[in-house]
Amino acid sequence: HALRRRLIAEADSMSRMAREVSYSPVEVLESAQCALASLDIMDIHREPDDISVEDFVNRPRDPSGRWVIEHVLRRQHKLMLVAGEGHGKSYLLRFMAVCAAYGVHPFRKKNDNPWKLPKINTLIIDLENPEDAMLDSFETILKHVRRVSPQEETVSRLWWRPSGIDLRSRSDLMELENVIATRRPALVCLGPLYAAFINDSDSWE
Repeated sequence: HALRRRLIAEADSMSRMAREVSYSPVEVLESAQCALASLDIMDIHREPDDISVEDFVNRPRDPSGRWVIEHVLRRQHKLMLVAGEGHGKSYLLRFMAVCAAYGVHPFRKKNDNPWKLPKINTLIIDLENPEDAMLDSFETILKHVRRVSPQEETVSRLWWRPSGIDLRSRSDLMELENVIATRRPALVCLGPLYAAFINDSDSWE
């Protein structure tokens, strides 16, 4: 069988790499992951997993609701902020995350209805900003939210990597996956995106 022969060949290659001291364990794992992903293991003769539109609509709904921040961001949706340097992208993400953790709508005033939200776990992943800039912004944000929604404890976490990470590196990716799996946030605010793919140039690619 062609697939079996290909699998044996890839396994032999991985075995040789693992014994070769010039390759790090992380490089071997990354190579193995790419090789396995390239193998066509799909059985085209099995029953497809499509469903009717009616069945899709009639599925049980998530009891926690569709919104992370009402009328701003839905569950499992993604939002990308694009602006020039120094225009407040990181501050806005921090503000949204902390407000959501305190159960406060970030874009409604106290006399608006509703201005309160269910509190959620949030995770702020900062890959660039220095400590003093973050301290100043967090102190300002906390002063605001604590005034309108005092809390003893919240579930907003910070994962700070000011030198950036490289999501193409298996070790960095595993670290990120670990903090998300452990904290289980309903909202993740990450930035800047270019600092998640470290390279040797200033290219935005």
